[in-house]
Amino acid sequence: MQALWGKSTKETYGGVEYWHTPERCGWLQKQGEYIKTWRRRWFVMKQGKIFWFKSDVVTPDSVPRGVIDVNKCLSIKGAEDTLNKANAFEISTHAESMYFIADTDKEKEDWINAIGRAIVKHSRRWGTRGLAGRYGSQSNPGAWGVLISGSRVLEERDKRDCEVPVG
Repeated sequence: MQALWGKSTKETYGGVEYWHTPERCGWLQKQGEYIKTWRRRWFVMKQGKIFWFKSDVVTPDSVPRGVIDVNKCLSIKGAEDTLNKANAFEISTHAESMYFIADTDKEKEDWINAIGRAIVKHSRRWGTRGLAGRYGSQSNPGAWGVLISGSRVLEERDKRDCEVPVG
């Protein structure tokens, strides 16, 4: 788990210059790995990696508090019902799930869309197949979800709502 979610080392950065021109960046709340309190962190997504920092001032000398490799992500979806918190979303791997809370619904949707596109993009690179689409639920009828597992779709609500078929 440490290699996927935990503290970063120089080797896990993959040569990504996270301090300039990110694909997406912004403040999110993240649940701690061991002590499950919510902490506000600055997130930077670039080249298939999601880094987080204590400060939004990111320089070449900044050391990420952690990194998520998008190649290891299976899904991203809204998690308001799971956490009973507004603007919550979940990133899942084979081993576990990690939860985040955005400040607004728009920011949550923007993060889900950006990470979902990155999951699909990086899954294509490795020859896997996936599906990105708008999945509805009673509490959030327009929620996005991306669910990938090798060549299987893990969850499929209504194919008519799928906006980005992959494979």
